[in-house]
This record gives sequence, structure tokens and C-alpha cells, in this order.
Amino acid sequence: MVRQVRRETFLADGSVRFEVTNQIIDQGDMPFPHLFVVTINDAVSPKSDVLARIATPVDVRQADSSSPVYVKVSSSDLIEIGVDTFARIANINDVTKLPRDRVAAQLMGRSEYLTTSFLMLYDNVTTAQAAAQAVIARLSTLVTEWRAYNTQFATNPYADFPLPQVDASVEAQRTAVYVEKRAARVSADDAVTAAQAAKDACEKGCIADKTIYDFLSYDVAVMEAARATVNGLTEVFGSGPTLNLTGGTSLTSPGTYTITATPSTRAKDFVLGANSYSGNSTTYEALLIKKRADLATYAAKVRACDVRCAALGAALLTAQQAADAALAAEQAALANVVAVCPTFSPSTV
Repeated sequence: MVRQVRRETFLADGSVRFEVTNQIIDQGDMPFPHLFVVTINDAVSPKSDVLARIATPVDVRQADSSSPVYVKVSSSDLIEIGVDTFARIANINDVTKLPRDRVAAQLMGRSEYLTTSFLMLYDNVTTAQAAAQAVIARLSTLVTEWRAYNTQFATNPYADFPLPQVDASVEAQRTAVYVEKRAARVSADDAVTAAQAAKDACEKGCIADKTIYDFLSYDVAVMEAARATVNGLTEVFGSGPTLNLTGGTSLTSPGTYTITATPSTRAKDFVLGANSYSGNSTTYEALLIKKRADLATYAAKVRACDVRCAALGAALLTAQQAADAALAAEQAALANVVAVCPTFSPSTV
């Protein structure tokens, strides 16, 4: 974290300057807060030292007196911002090699060292504001580069690489194939889920029709058996009623007479819808005909349900086979990626 103090200040000659002080108060991800490179102009007096640049990760990493690296600063390369001089934005080599103490820098014969703060004076507010913002931006770049160095470049303490190394483009190509096959497998699984739902819905929808069909089958069977029983009945009155008169051939002349009665078929005709009941819609026969028609209707519905559900079952089987093949293709594609990149994780793509 960097703290800036910006204010108006008056010089001894009475002129006005705009002062910007920058101080690192929290090193954050950096190894130390000394992130400003200062150029030594006068080895005797540190008051004339000017800011050369903002440190980069190399300055931080190499700020070790046991392994010095000389950084030459040419006056022709300096860029004037107000009264302060920036040599350049420090690179990683500067950050990791420059000392963090002025005396140490002098003893090592260096003309630069790292410090935690510096002050700049500017002639006008516009320049001061621009410079203050530039410091923040350059420090942000430094921290970003340092993080990249620690996560992508630096090893702790070393890295092993199996040989031969495969070109990154091969891994990228195989990864792309894996991503494609995985998407195909997910799509195939969705198709299986949809096919299973359609088949289940068909079977559930057929339950009512099959139940009604079973009831009608039972009713028709019972009614047809009853009809057959009625149809086989013969109505008789035995030998028939007789009237015995004695003494003559008439009521005045008594004698013996026989009266014969014919059995009635009206009940049987009602059941069978015959004779005077032919075409009557209220007969047992009419009800039986209606039951037979209903049975035929629901028999057709049950057959249609069976055909439809069988087709959906076949579609489910086809979808499952496609899903199995998609899974095998995905696993094969993943194995191809792992073969060239053993640390590959599917969750990263």
C-alpha cells in the first residue's frame, strides 16, 4: 500500500511549488517496502539524490549485497518530471539486485539504491497530479509483475519436467477435442433424461385406459354368459291346466275337458331384444351391445398405448446407447490430454 501526501508548499524565495510525497506503508505481496530506486548524485551529501525510477520485481528480488548487479544510469536517458528525475521504471533485475541502503550502495560502488519513500516538487498542479497518478500506476504494474514472477516463473526450490516435452499446441488441440466430447456427452445424457421422461409419461397415461378396458372385459364376459343362459331357457307349464266335468259333454251335460295353455316368451324376448322388443334401446341386449362397443374402443386405445410406449422404449434404448458411446469418447479424449499433460484437470476447462 502506498500513501501519498499532496500539498502546496512555499520555497525560501517565496515561489509556490506543489509537493507530492510517496511512502510505502504496507509491502503487501512484495518482499519488502523499498520500492523506489534513488540515484546518488553526490556521494557526500544524500540531499541531492533524486528519484531515478519505481522499482520492479527484479529490484526487490536482487536487493542482496552478496550478489550485486551494477545498473548503469545514463544522464541522457533521464526523464524530467518537475524537479525530480526518473531514470526509468525499474525492471525485475533492478528490484532483485539493488541494495536497500544508501551507505551499502556506496560501499558497493553503486550509484543507485532502493528506498521506501521520496518527495517531489512540481511547478504546477497539472504536472503534480499527473506525476502522482503515474507513480500509483507504475507501482501497480510492479506488484502485478512480481505476482506473475512468483506464480509463473519462480520455482520453490525447483521444478521437474518429464521428457520429451510436448508442444503446447498439441495439448491445446487435445484439450479442445476433450471439451467438445464432454459437451456431446452432456447433451447425450440430457437426451436420455428426456427419453426416459417421455416413456414414463406414456406408461402412466395408459394406466387409466388399461383399467377401464379390464373392467369392460369383465362386464362383457359376465353379460354374455348371462345372455347365453337366458337364450337356452325353455318356458313350459308341464301338462297344462285341465278342467274335469262329469256326466256329459257340456256344462249342462257334464263330461271331461282338457284346456291347454301356451308358455309366454316376453321375459326372454326382453333380454334378447327379440320379437316385440326388437330395436328397443332399454333391453339387456342393447346394454350388452353398448358394452361390446366400449370394449372395442378401449382395446384400440390399449393397443395404441402399447405401440406408442414401445416406440418410446426403443428411443430410450437408442439414446442410452448414444450416451454410452459419448461417455466412452469423452474418456478417450481425456486420456489423450492426460497423456501429454499429466497434471491436467477437467475442471480447468
